[in-house]
Amino acid sequence: MVSSSRPSSKFSSSQLFVLLDFMRYSIHIVLLISMSNNVNPTTEQNAGGSSSPAQSTISDQIWQIIDRASTDTAELSNNQQGKQSDSAESTLRRSCMALTKEFENGDISKASALLKICALLAAANFLDNNAQSSSFEFYVDILDTIHAELSESAGKGKISDPTRNTVNQASSNKREKLPDESDNDEEPHSSRPKIDIAALPWSSHTSSVQLSPELEKTQVILENFSRDPKLVKASILSQPDCPPFSSEDWENLIAGKPANFDHIFTSIHTTAVEQETQKFGNIEFKFGSQDAAMVESSTTTKPFASGYLKPANIFYPISALSTISTSAGFKHLPGVETINFRTPAGLVNLGVTPAIAGTKSDAQTPLVPADMHMFAENVGATVMSNPTVRNQTLTRTELWYRHLRYARDLIWADDDGGLKRITLAKSSEFMLPLPQPPENEVLNDLAIKTIKENPHLFRITTPIHVLKLKNLLVSHPNQHFVESVLTGIKYGFWPWADTSDPLIPHTLDCSYPLKDPDHILFSRKQRDIEISARRFSAGFPELLPGMQSIPTVVVPKPGSNKLRLTVNHSAEPFPPNLWIDRHHVSVKLDNLHDLGAALCQMRRVYGCEKQLVVFKSDVSAVYRCLPMEPHWQIRHNNNFGNRAGGGIWGSFFALVMWIATYVTLLLGDIFAYVDDAFGAELAENMTYYEPYEEYFPTKQAKFLMLLDKLGTPHERPKQLYGPNLLVIGLDVDPNTMTITMPLKARSDLIAAIKSFAVIGCRWKLREFQRIGGWTNWGLNAYPLLCPGLSGLYNKMAGKSKVDQRIWVNKSVCKELLWLTEKMETMSGVRILESEEWGAEHADLTLFTDACPGGLGFWVAMESVTLGFQFSVPAEWFFDIFYLEALTVLAAITFAISSSLPPPKRIAIFTDNSNSVDVFNSLKACAPHNNILLTAVNHAIESNVQFRVFHVPGTKNCIADALSGFDNDRVFDLCPDITISTFQPPRVLLGATSK
Repeated sequence: MVSSSRPSSKFSSSQLFVLLDFMRYSIHIVLLISMSNNVNPTTEQNAGGSSSPAQSTISDQIWQIIDRASTDTAELSNNQQGKQSDSAESTLRRSCMALTKEFENGDISKASALLKICALLAAANFLDNNAQSSSFEFYVDILDTIHAELSESAGKGKISDPTRNTVNQASSNKREKLPDESDNDEEPHSSRPKIDIAALPWSSHTSSVQLSPELEKTQVILENFSRDPKLVKASILSQPDCPPFSSEDWENLIAGKPANFDHIFTSIHTTAVEQETQKFGNIEFKFGSQDAAMVESSTTTKPFASGYLKPANIFYPISALSTISTSAGFKHLPGVETINFRTPAGLVNLGVTPAIAGTKSDAQTPLVPADMHMFAENVGATVMSNPTVRNQTLTRTELWYRHLRYARDLIWADDDGGLKRITLAKSSEFMLPLPQPPENEVLNDLAIKTIKENPHLFRITTPIHVLKLKNLLVSHPNQHFVESVLTGIKYGFWPWADTSDPLIPHTLDCSYPLKDPDHILFSRKQRDIEISARRFSAGFPELLPGMQSIPTVVVPKPGSNKLRLTVNHSAEPFPPNLWIDRHHVSVKLDNLHDLGAALCQMRRVYGCEKQLVVFKSDVSAVYRCLPMEPHWQIRHNNNFGNRAGGGIWGSFFALVMWIATYVTLLLGDIFAYVDDAFGAELAENMTYYEPYEEYFPTKQAKFLMLLDKLGTPHERPKQLYGPNLLVIGLDVDPNTMTITMPLKARSDLIAAIKSFAVIGCRWKLREFQRIGGWTNWGLNAYPLLCPGLSGLYNKMAGKSKVDQRIWVNKSVCKELLWLTEKMETMSGVRILESEEWGAEHADLTLFTDACPGGLGFWVAMESVTLGFQFSVPAEWFFDIFYLEALTVLAAITFAISSSLPPPKRIAIFTDNSNSVDVFNSLKACAPHNNILLTAVNHAIESNVQFRVFHVPGTKNCIADALSGFDNDRVFDLCPDITISTFQPPRVLLGATSK
């Protein structure tokens, strides 16, 4: 393998301390690092020992193309920032800053601003207690600063009230003239008492120090800024190339204060990772990776700052900065890395500069922010949220490429088993305390009177042993949350409901009688069971004052002939679920990715010879185990169907899982999804569980013992284990390491799709939605088949009337039948083969480009470099996006046919971001979707994996020249390349021309 050498990256502590000394003169550190981009790439390469331009080889020429990444990646970063501007953090920050502005304008008092900011931070469920505290301190400092400025403007010895007219008077004063604008040589008059600088105790130590000309310029600039900071900020923000810092960050810059990098990165680099959602009736559970924010570190700062080089030159044009930035420590920051693509012998290695190099590290417990921003040698960056983290440095873009969107969560990294993902148990350390009844309920005299006069109707009944639960949670780091759950178990839970609407009647009966005799009989039996368990009260003739009743219905249990009693909390009028904000009730649910990661880790530890079993333990009557607060009981109980039911249960069960993981059992890899706990164990590890008088996998037996200790009910028929088990609707086989659909479920789905996919049929929209949702669930086991649903979803787009009939056309039928054909032969998700991988792991790497007149791609393989081009016929009328995607498809088919056996992993680089998105998600509209169908077909038939990566256009010169038939330029860039023509592959379900 021929590899191109790159300079090593070292950032010494001595160089950092030199910078810190310089920063003491109030130069913002982000400006120092931004200026490091002044290093000339050519000079740097020559200094590192590589060949001179006159002696450049093909490898050097490719490096020259790749080395121009920094400016383009900065543009990509800016685009991402724009898309994320409406994040929850940004909204919170804008709201808090708006309150400080109202105080500054005199609209509200300081006390009022503080109270409102405190309320906003308390309602921010994405912030833990420490983050709320530090944020509140931050805004207190801002208000104090504003207050001090207003006091000073009011005159000597006066304290200005912002609600009085003194603010308006101060704001109307004319701007003080700068020294070079003054009409006389005397100092401007000031009412502030003058200080004798020479008498200050440190003056004698610094008076003899001669500042450099650059630092003197810096002092002049900062003095200039200090004369009218507001005008300076307004001038900066009006610049067309102004970096997207927040208002307070610019104020710190202008004042010469150190920058809060965590605040800057969190505000403009928050990533929103796609979540998955499961619904049970009207309750919605969300699970998946948490949101992750960029953090301050040596690997994030330099690439982040590179995009702001030009504005920095405008605002602080000091030559000393560029001199320092060219020192060895800044030349090779750790953030500027190269990635070597693994290729066959002789393949030229390529370097890629990450768009944003960020380090993610484990956040075990919430950390208290430091009072100031400090440098400490060998201290890693701290992640301010709680995402899954990696030990290695990967950019957000690389992680996005590795974790394909179409794969959902069923794709694993090599180190997943060793990672501490944020499970339900771990998430309990970050949860906010559960709410208490609001003031309007506490003061509801009518309800209080009814509750006091009828205590037998409002019992707090639960099988949970509160004292034992409390003793096992003494070491839990989130004691406020623990106390709120214990309080709820003892006195009843309040379901986050806002009942302050004055239109809600005090007494309301919305129930209606059942008509089906079987349903009536079943409901009576269920009523008697609930009364005997003291969860229902005995009957009484009429609703008492303050009571409400909602419909109780009987529905069949899915997949069985049994019935289930449910309560319709969404029934009009005044549906209770409408009073509960769904954003407050979501909890982190573990999923099959967590189980798959645990299985991978067990295989690493025990090898492939050991037999494993999967187990699943179900808790009985989960929602009814947790009592509701009497002020809610007077309306409803915690039945299945209440929007807050899942959130309340999830909060309690998170603590149970925390005890199982960290206290008594130390299981570590037991997970929970709603009321099911699941995990894996060695088949040979069995323990006798006395209550059921039989052996269970050791982890499962210990978990059942914990449930018994806490009083959590369970039944023998729902305690399952085996070498193949249904978990969250899919079959998990820990020995073949596969996740598949159950055979019957798959055959039922295929039959339903075939019955639906009949050309000329007209189905109602609800039938389209039903078959689409069912098939989409099946894609959890067959994620590569996503393109098969494109036409179906396009037909439903823009339609809302569920009874509207829609034609099934030829395109929808072909795609659905293609999907069923593949589903019948595919084995599902193979855990060991579903690995995250990046461009550096590819067996073959190709570069592609297209223009309206031609397609081109090239590849370096073995000892040759091959280029291919195709002239687009005049009768083609495809858009450029289609041509770009078609070129990617051509590269994939070439790679598959280039050798026997074909390469397992194929990396394709294109400068068209649409193509990257399409192949990353496997979602596109016709005719582009036909390209995806064809690509997936080739991947399945040849058992290969492909990834499509983005490369800036300035680095895609060879492919660009090939597509434009500029062969002279191609040979200039790569003299040894062999150029040939090619024919685009035949596209499935379509044609390559119109």
